[in-house]
Amino acid sequence: MTVEFGIPVRLSTSVVADLPGGRELAFVDVTSDSRCPSDVQCIWAGEAALLFEWTAPGSGVTRVPLLAAPARGAASIAGGLTLRVIELRPTPRGGQPIAKANYVATVVVEAAGRTSGALGNVSVGPSCPMQRESDPCPDRALAATLVFRDAADVEVARALSDTAGFYVVALKPGHYAIVPFTPGGATLPRGIPREVDVLAGDWVTADVMYDSGIR
Repeated sequence: MTVEFGIPVRLSTSVVADLPGGRELAFVDVTSDSRCPSDVQCIWAGEAALLFEWTAPGSGVTRVPLLAAPARGAASIAGGLTLRVIELRPTPRGGQPIAKANYVATVVVEAAGRTSGALGNVSVGPSCPMQRESDPCPDRALAATLVFRDAADVEVARALSDTAGFYVVALKPGHYAIVPFTPGGATLPRGIPREVDVLAGDWVTADVMYDSGIR
């Protein structure tokens, strides 16, 4: 997987990111995870201890531990670069341990200053008329085009989600409307517009939903 400095990427423990200058980044392990489960009320948000491997020509492999609380954290790496964790998925649920192979970290390597923008998942649902606990029918990831309009209703960027539903777009700080295109110009699935505020030096998670029309 080839990525650029300043643009977030999602890494599982089976993926290596290739960066400019022959550098490589690998997400190796989650050595501990005390984040508060989504279905439990906690007095502390908890934290996760992540381990990465950074490879650069002439300097070999460096192990980079990073503490994310509850998901975000940063660490300096060789060459004046910064590794920043934006998101760690999945979110824990009470009594359901997460297998190491199921962790996915959204990270960004920044060369000069903090970058900003929006990222998230695009999904479509419902996938069936009725859902039962014994027969769940989860929403599906969707590859789609998203248009970003600023406070003056001017289109400033577009993002295309991949087959896993993930999108990322660099944006200046400001308020934006996300307008989802309906694939192929059809009536359904229908994208549900939403708004997002991007802060300086921050990447905000803004998931986008499409209505499948199934009832």
